[in-house]
Amino acid sequence: MAFCTGLTLLTVAAVIFTAVFVRPKSAAEPASAKTEAAAAQEPENVSITGGSDVAAAKPVTESGRREDFFTLLIAGTDEDGTRTDTILLAAIDTAAGTVSVLSIPRDTRAYMASGGVHKINAAHNKGIDRMLTEIENTVGFVPDRYCIIDYSAFETVIDAIGGVTVDVAMDMDYSDPTQDLEIHIQEGEQLLNGEQALHYMRFRSGYADADLGRIRAQQKLIAAAADKLMTPASLALLPKIPELLKKVETDLSAGEVIWLATQLFNLDSEKLTLEMLPGEAVGADYGADEEAVLEVVNERYNPYLEPITALNIP
Repeated sequence: MAFCTGLTLLTVAAVIFTAVFVRPKSAAEPASAKTEAAAAQEPENVSITGGSDVAAAKPVTESGRREDFFTLLIAGTDEDGTRTDTILLAAIDTAAGTVSVLSIPRDTRAYMASGGVHKINAAHNKGIDRMLTEIENTVGFVPDRYCIIDYSAFETVIDAIGGVTVDVAMDMDYSDPTQDLEIHIQEGEQLLNGEQALHYMRFRSGYADADLGRIRAQQKLIAAAADKLMTPASLALLPKIPELLKKVETDLSAGEVIWLATQLFNLDSEKLTLEMLPGEAVGADYGADEEAVLEVVNERYNPYLEPITALNIP
């Protein structure tokens, strides 16, 4: 036992020393790659109804940002890696010791570059810059960093922390030969391994409100995983960080990932907030409520010193 513990500590130490332990820098400007000159010519805090990509919020500057505040976009891709069926915006306030996570429904209406309207989960198919632009239009700012996770990486994380215990609300049975997908999870509290947790996250056919029901179920699993990450079990994940970074699309360095892990390790679970982008179903789509979104964003996610006053959403 002592040998295994010592080996684990040595492995963790090796990871830390081979990747600089560093807090991620904030986004210095919108990730849509606007120059300072171009950004300065854009109107500030305006709402556009024609699908323009003019930023809804002021260009980010270090002097205009909150201290000790960091935002991260986390998205999970589907089978072919084009659509992001799970979209999460996380805000870490190290001064207050809080983490807030906003689920953005995959069917949320968003403007395409052409000015047309589509579901936001299709944005990633046009590249990460396009996805960040549509996230900016939806919440009013560009997250400091992004991490796009595929199925394999998700399973690796869950297995590394020893699985997650979730109270499954119903029997989950679903089959789709076109995706080589078979989901069979029984109702009740149980420990899910990586593959089972992925199936739990993907299942939505049994919910009366489809994807919105799935989001509420996903938040239960996210909370359970966060509880695990706030314990020594999370140490098992650190040696796998270099491997995981090869499986994800991200602008985070290994050292920045370790910094994020330490923030979770020091977090009190009572200071974790999980919520959904305010809005309502509109046919097969989800329409964001601009006034309600602004209230939530300014309360827990806005990295600026000044409030965001308008968005750019259909």
